[in-house]
Amino acid sequence: SSSWMGNFFLDRFTPAQKLMLPIVFLCSGVWCLWQYPVLGLRWMYKNWTHIPESGISRTLLTSAFSHASFFHLAFNMLAMWSFSEAAYPLMGPEYYLATVASGAVVASFAQHAHATLLGTPNPALGASGFVFSIVTYVALSYPNNQALLFFVIPAPLITLLKGLVLFDLIGLTGVYSNFFNFRIAHAAHLGGVGLGALVWWLSQRDNRKKLSTALPEEAVGLYTKGYDALIKRSR
Repeated sequence: SSSWMGNFFLDRFTPAQKLMLPIVFLCSGVWCLWQYPVLGLRWMYKNWTHIPESGISRTLLTSAFSHASFFHLAFNMLAMWSFSEAAYPLMGPEYYLATVASGAVVASFAQHAHATLLGTPNPALGASGFVFSIVTYVALSYPNNQALLFFVIPAPLITLLKGLVLFDLIGLTGVYSNFFNFRIAHAAHLGGVGLGALVWWLSQRDNRKKLSTALPEEAVGLYTKGYDALIKRSR
């Protein structure tokens, strides 16, 4: 039966991979629509890229699941697939999905602000913002674990993260686009890093205690309820 075949298919994946599959399918589906724009390119740009001058806020989220090139799609999905296996046991499903959605929006807004500041409101798209959130969370949680820098050089995760941040900070100056014609959303990457760092910081019990003494009682109560609902229930 179809349900048996579906269960057999899903049983081949870990809990983290089962959570990632819908994201991979969504991004792949949007990529296919870019290749075969049956709904029109105008519709694609309006709904699946974030353009600062458009006045459309939903694309802060939807643009994160949109990739125009196969290399862009494959690179982001591979990075998400690799690092999410380490993030999932610490986050649980609800917190993981909340981080993906928040990372997407924060990264898009960071790119929006940077493009507006420079007066270059080009369309932005791609999952790298929320992927950087996941990568940052994992790197701060397991700083001494090894990863391959540029897919070749073994290095601690925290060193990899520092290298990525330095690369994007330099990229904000425009040096890569001016000399190498690279079009990379460096501000989005850094926004994703910032969100991932904040999520990691809030996951530390001592930091939550510090926060509870600094914030008004109503804010602490709201945060505690949200944390209990998302984190404790998933562990």
